[in-house]
Amino acid sequence: MRLETIGIYCVIVIATITACSGQKKIHYDDLYDPIADVGQYKIPAIDRTPKLCWEITPGIDRANLKEAFLAASITGLTARALQQNKTDVGVWIEQGMDSRVAYQKERASLESRGCRFFAKATPRQLATETFEAVDGIDVTLKTLFDGYILTDLRNNPESGTVAVTASHIYNGIIVDREDR
Repeated sequence: MRLETIGIYCVIVIATITACSGQKKIHYDDLYDPIADVGQYKIPAIDRTPKLCWEITPGIDRANLKEAFLAASITGLTARALQQNKTDVGVWIEQGMDSRVAYQKERASLESRGCRFFAKATPRQLATETFEAVDGIDVTLKTLFDGYILTDLRNNPESGTVAVTASHIYNGIIVDREDR
């Protein structure tokens, strides 16, 4: 009887192994969409070159995140306005990396396409002040924005993340509560 039981178990094990080996193996990569670049990794290109370009010269560093958010939102929203033919002005952020080759090449590319860097300003000046036209071109940027997205980086650091998302949706520059 014991030999019969062992024999039955052996038959079951052999049948299981045989049945399992006949199945096609499923690879992990087949369970999900293949990794492919279908545009999700591309930064939107600007195919218009600004005629004039502001240079933002703040003390942008990690200690002054609120000014960095303001500068970045002004730059991004101005670039979108340029692309939409609402302005002929661009913004260049100087932040101590202009000595790097990539920055030098990009700046030289802008200049070779006819962009003139005409003045320096702080993000706060560009967000709040009205400027005289330069060569007949309106260089005041504050009229390009519909308002502002308020952050409170001191008490709610996560508000910066929300503001970055909301900025382009509401066409608003990012302003910290302390600077409102």
